[in-house]
Amino acid sequence: LERDAGRYIDCQERLNFCPLGACALAGTGLPIDRFMTVSALGFTEPMRNSIDAVSDRDFVLEFLYANSNTAIHLITSCRRVGTLGL
Repeated sequence: LERDAGRYIDCQERLNFCPLGACALAGTGLPIDRFMTVSALGFTEPMRNSIDAVSDRDFVLEFLYANSNTAIHLITSCRRVGTLGL
C-alpha cells in the first residue's frame, strides 16, 4: 500500500497546475491574473501551455490507474486475511 500512496502523491504533483485562463486555444482576453487564481485555489502554478491545458486527458487515466491498482491490492489483502481465517 506504500507504493499505492506514492502513486497518488505523484499523481497530485502532476495535476497541481491551474488551467484557468487557458480558454479554448490561445488564452483569454479577460484581464485575469493567473498567478492570483493559482494562489487562491491552492495550485502550485498555472499551466504553461494553453493547448495542453484544454486538450489533455491523461490525468483521468492516471487517477483511474492509481485507484484500480489500490483496489486490486486491497482485494488481495482481504482474500489473504479470509484464507487465514482471522
